[in-house]
Amino acid sequence: MKKLTQQANFFLTAVILAIALSVMLLLLGIPVLKGFLPVFLSAALVFAVFYEKALKTIADARLIVENQILYIQPAVIFEQAPAKKAGKLTGETFEIFVSCFGILLDGRVIRFNRGKIRLKAVELGRDYIGLTYGTAEKEQQARLLCPAFGEEEEAGIARKFHDETGITVVHANWKSLTVEKGLDSAAGT
Repeated sequence: MKKLTQQANFFLTAVILAIALSVMLLLLGIPVLKGFLPVFLSAALVFAVFYEKALKTIADARLIVENQILYIQPAVIFEQAPAKKAGKLTGETFEIFVSCFGILLDGRVIRFNRGKIRLKAVELGRDYIGLTYGTAEKEQQARLLCPAFGEEEEAGIARKFHDETGITVVHANWKSLTVEKGLDSAAGT
């Protein structure tokens, strides 16, 4: 989410800078420089469009985080601080949020169940979750590696996906899981 916010802030800064340069060119009134006015105004418009798209992406990311079904922190990268700060480690984490609205992969948003893109299937394995999504013409898959699930946790995730999307989760560990009232029985076991 931090990367998305930084990207939006960059576009906003570019818009403000382009508008400020345009106003400065108008106020200076130098005929030679007035030729650059359409360039700066066009740049401001382009960056404003990018800023609007970045805001929509941030809104989608918030929707995913607020309605998360699954949270995965697959990696933490630590760097040793300089000798002056001995013993302190600085770390960067990569987070994955999965919800019925999409996937937030650190700074990338994969949307589904909005517009034409639909979540079509969910598969839970011992150390992964597979999501199949797309349109009628094009289908995509995402396989997210994560820590192994316990049976109760796996059943809870399956129940959440079923309740929020209507999709019956396929378990790679089991042949199939029937998602009903109690989510008690595994079919074929």
